[in-house]
Amino acid sequence: ARRSSGHPSSMVEMGALSEEKSLVEPQRPDEEVEGEEYASCEEASGHPSSMVEMGALSEEKSLVEPQRPDEEVEGEEYASCEEVEWTPNLKLKRISETDVSELPVAYRSNSKKEGLALDYVANFERQYIDLYPYRAPLLLCPLNECGMPKFVCTTVRPTQLTYKQLYDYDKCAAFVADYVTYEPLELPSMLPRHMPSPTSVLKDQAGDCFDLSILLCSLLLGIGYDAYVVVGYAHKKTTRCDQTDRPAAYRASGPAAEGNGGQGSNRYKVQRRPPLESRFLKQQAAEVEVEAANEVAKAHHEAALLLPDEEDEEEMDELRGRRVHAWVLILAGKRELPDDFFVEPSTGVCHRLDESPPFYGVESIFNASNYWVNMQAKEKTSKELSWELSDTSCWEYVFVDSTGASSVDALTLEEGGEEGAEEADTSAHPIAAAPLAVVAAAAAAPAADGEEVVGPPIPRVGSQAALEKPAATVAVAVAVTSVGSAGEEAGVPVESNVGPENILDLPPSWVLKILLTPAQLESKCPGRTKEVPYHRGVLHKWAPYARADGMVSRLTVYHDNKRTQASEVIETFMQRKDRLHKRATNLQANEVVEEFLPGRPFGLRVHELVSGERRRLRFYPGARLDGLQLREETLGKKTIETYVGRDDRLVYRSVTFDPSSASQIVAGAKEAEPVIVKMAEKYARDPSIDAEADVAKRVYSVTAPGFIRALYQFGDGHVTASSRVYPKETWKPLVTLVDPFAKKPLDSALREDFQALVLAERECLQAFREQERQMKDILVKRRGEEAEHQLIISVYDTARSRQYLDADRKEDGASAAVMHDYLTPFLPTPKAGVALTLDRETSLKVRENCLKSLRDRLVERATIIQSRLDEENANLAKKTSTFSRNRDHADKQTEEEYERYCQSAMFRIQIIDERLKRHEKQALQKYEEMDSRLRAEPRMRALMH
Repeated sequence: ARRSSGHPSSMVEMGALSEEKSLVEPQRPDEEVEGEEYASCEEASGHPSSMVEMGALSEEKSLVEPQRPDEEVEGEEYASCEEVEWTPNLKLKRISETDVSELPVAYRSNSKKEGLALDYVANFERQYIDLYPYRAPLLLCPLNECGMPKFVCTTVRPTQLTYKQLYDYDKCAAFVADYVTYEPLELPSMLPRHMPSPTSVLKDQAGDCFDLSILLCSLLLGIGYDAYVVVGYAHKKTTRCDQTDRPAAYRASGPAAEGNGGQGSNRYKVQRRPPLESRFLKQQAAEVEVEAANEVAKAHHEAALLLPDEEDEEEMDELRGRRVHAWVLILAGKRELPDDFFVEPSTGVCHRLDESPPFYGVESIFNASNYWVNMQAKEKTSKELSWELSDTSCWEYVFVDSTGASSVDALTLEEGGEEGAEEADTSAHPIAAAPLAVVAAAAAAPAADGEEVVGPPIPRVGSQAALEKPAATVAVAVAVTSVGSAGEEAGVPVESNVGPENILDLPPSWVLKILLTPAQLESKCPGRTKEVPYHRGVLHKWAPYARADGMVSRLTVYHDNKRTQASEVIETFMQRKDRLHKRATNLQANEVVEEFLPGRPFGLRVHELVSGERRRLRFYPGARLDGLQLREETLGKKTIETYVGRDDRLVYRSVTFDPSSASQIVAGAKEAEPVIVKMAEKYARDPSIDAEADVAKRVYSVTAPGFIRALYQFGDGHVTASSRVYPKETWKPLVTLVDPFAKKPLDSALREDFQALVLAERECLQAFREQERQMKDILVKRRGEEAEHQLIISVYDTARSRQYLDADRKEDGASAAVMHDYLTPFLPTPKAGVALTLDRETSLKVRENCLKSLRDRLVERATIIQSRLDEENANLAKKTSTFSRNRDHADKQTEEEYERYCQSAMFRIQIIDERLKRHEKQALQKYEEMDSRLRAEPRMRALMH
């Protein structure tokens, strides 16, 4: 709304006042001037092409000398408190530093089709201002980074990136919020004057709410969502990207983020018959849920009392309800989304429409297909609005929808009645044949000098006609009358003005295709790190490989509002070789919980430790041969293990220790081992065995006097089970049978059963000791992994893989140089910090030891070769002697085998003999070469003196 002092509330409205003066003599920017083509950004003439372009002239001046809103202008002050909210406009600084010559032509100039669209939009805006002078101005044609006016819908560039992690709306919104630095608007109650392209926003990694919304909308449209940029008003904290009023664990989600991960339910799927359930159990569960809900509500109420009073702070805001903001709307339908919801681009948080989102009214919405103005009552909040865009009583479109009935046809039917309807049906009528072309021709034919634009009377504000006729319909009516008069006066039929370049539809986007390199996607945040403050919490984010320990996020929760006393730390990791994924540390309870991804040795999944009290380890059962799922240790007291999928049907094992030894274990006494008091094992039911013979539980009492108890499974229709108790010191077994008519087992059968149970007790103890040793190995390895972090480098990450390979090769080369020093074993150990120098005596000793070592090695090698030669000769002689003794009884096959063996043995003997001779010859040469090398060694210079 306009202010009482007479100042316009935004730059666009300032342009509207000057634009009203140009209604008499409109001038097109694309008008040809004898031999000159359509003017580009550098060649633009002094007269603006639209109301927004007029603001560009004043904006160019402000780039040189930015003026603060709290400065006095000719003795006149601002009527609102916007001067208090002044923020340095970094966007203007970036735009002023942009090299326009490096940008494409589409960024620096407007095509003829874009010029037609700008004129049509300017006409629409004039009619809108005349019909609704007290409404806020519309954001239609802001300036891009080159200072050229562009229709805001053409700034949206739908693009689908080739990354799977950006295919869902929540991940896409989180990426935009993290990758682009949010900057508040310079003047919170004014629309921005510049709207750079999404490619420039990605390049600069900075932008305001409109820049982030257009970028996010472009990406969402590219992956198939029905997304729109919403222009309206929001809360103060939302416009400042202030999340200090939300708990640290706050994470809102859209309707598709629950349940099936964004996949809508199939309505045609045959539903299964529900299982039979007890009403009594349902009633009990409902009561428990009500109690839990009451406790949660009470906790939330207590937490809300600790939170800052956001409503009071919002009520005290002098600009309440007037802070301009832009966010993204995603309508249901596409990608099987069940409900409509908002997405805040600065934080990536999704808000349901029924959850009282932090937004006020909505002025307009747009995307790459059209621009819609909200015609609903201003008292309606964002969650009360109707989002049926096809309803013209709620939403007024700028461009005529070519898929439905055009506004030109509607206007013809309304004004002409039955005659207009008959004429509209005939193909000879120029308006009915090509209504959009007529509008384009009207926009392309300016009025002659000194003549007024001929058109139908504009309905006055507040009249019934103004309320019934949308602004787009009135704009088309003016265009139709203009083209009729201009075409007839020029003597040219209306049909002759119709051409591809004169067809008025939404021009294609002038923005280049949005490109994102893998390095940019991996960086995630400007500077590869980001910090987000919450209420009693701070979230730190890092890009992968930015830290040596692989940490990508750390959420610190504090106990006080000033964030001085940390109570909990939650860390997330990626690319860890030890497969560590998450670590949560409760500083108050002294508890650490580590979560691991599949792929670790021993299949460890979760490691929970409360220092001095208990340790709980969870495993992936499918990654272990023993099927261990959980191991819980109450230090010095009891150890419990649970199993799944075992062939012996073991599901539970527990070991209880002597309480007197617990104090020593907790205190950390050296060589203190707990004393086992009792062990127990539980087994699952085996349907193939009778319940009277299927053991359900075994209890082994280890300490004296000791006993073994065997409990059996419950039979069908029984509420009790059989059991046997065997004392270890005396033979007095106690047998309990469920069936009173069953025959008591014989004493021999009981003794066999007792021996089997004693053997099972030994196996249980051995299995426990084995698990104990394995758990110690796991803990020792974990300490080593935390002492030396190692990251996994993907084979597809060629640059980083090459870097690490080069570093490894350098280390291997350095170690190899040290390992191949032949004098190292014979040199004396130098003192620390003292260079090694050898005198003549020491040098002679080193030379003698070195030559002796070489001589011994050569002799050892000659001995090995000679022994192999002697072995082959002995084997051949033995084979020949055996064949000679049995030659008279040998058949032809035996003779052939003997001949083959002799040939092979003679070949081996010949080779070994040649090797021995060569070694004897080379041994003398190697000895002489080593002696010469020692004399020429710089460290053995004393030998020459």
